[in-house]
Amino acid sequence: MSLAWVELIQTIAVAVVAYVLLTALALFFKAEAAGRQAPPESPAP
Repeated sequence: MSLAWVELIQTIAVAVVAYVLLTALALFFKAEAAGRQAPPESPAP
């Protein structure tokens, strides 16, 4: 396999890993933000 193909595959792999990590971080922070909010059924003081 030529070096160009290896570099292309490596670049795609890095992009996929970065996308997965950023998506996981976004979902985690979205869940954290939702968890910090008071539930709607709780009585307001």
